[in-house]
Amino acid sequence: MQVAVSYMSQLKKAAGTSREVVEVEAGTTVQDFLLSTICTRYAGVARTILEESGALRSVLLVFVGDRQADLQTPLPLNDGDEVTLMMPIAGG
Repeated sequence: MQVAVSYMSQLKKAAGTSREVVEVEAGTTVQDFLLSTICTRYAGVARTILEESGALRSVLLVFVGDRQADLQTPLPLNDGDEVTLMMPIAGG
């Protein structure tokens, strides 16, 4: 199945693209998708979204369509889903 991914802010630079379509197996969860597909593809993204322990950072914002995903609850992806990844931007 195909899932579209949009990278925002510093993740866009780390991935070297703002959007792509990725082929994944049916039943893949958002968490598996991030850890097994995205972090494997892009070392810079992995460094940004993963803690030293290998867990996803709690500040990572993930949207599937227009709904924010709870990274503590497994959420299966569906063919044609659009996933948006972003990290909060701080400044003053």
